[in-house]
This record gives sequence, C-alpha cells and structure tokens, in this order.
Amino acid sequence: AVAVPFVSTFAPSEKAKAAGAPVEADIGALKSGEMMTVEWRGKPVWILRRTPEMMASLKKTDAEVADPNSDVPFTMPTPEYCKNE
Repeated sequence: AVAVPFVSTFAPSEKAKAAGAPVEADIGALKSGEMMTVEWRGKPVWILRRTPEMMASLKKTDAEVADPNSDVPFTMPTPEYCKNE
C-alpha cells in the first residue's frame, strides 16, 4: 500500500501526455518533392513527398547499407507504408 503512491509518481503528467500525443498533418496538398514541417514535443518533424527520382536513387545505396531489404529492422515487421518499394 505504501508503494502505490510512490510508484504512481513515475506516471507521466497530463501535460507530458499531451506533448507526446499524436500529431495530425494534412499531406493531401503536398506535391512531389515538397517538404513540410510539423511540431511534435516541441521539435520539428519533416515530412517529404519523395519524387520518383528520389525513390529510384534509393537503389544506388544498396551496396552501402548493411541490410537494405530488412523487413524486420527492430522487433516488429516494417509496415507496408514505410517500405521504399
């Protein structure tokens, strides 16, 4: 019973929860090659709509990357929308 109030102090505050909440960005008007910046946790997050040329250039770096076709880079599979091909 004594530990419960102490442990609850480790929980994030409402302000911290709000700061780390998901951010929505309307990328519908973003044209190929354009970039926009949104703020998340007080930091800039850049969103870039890559051009077909940018996508094609990814293949050129395959020899420089340790595992260019990794489908499980960490602990879960790479989502379809995050894959380069």
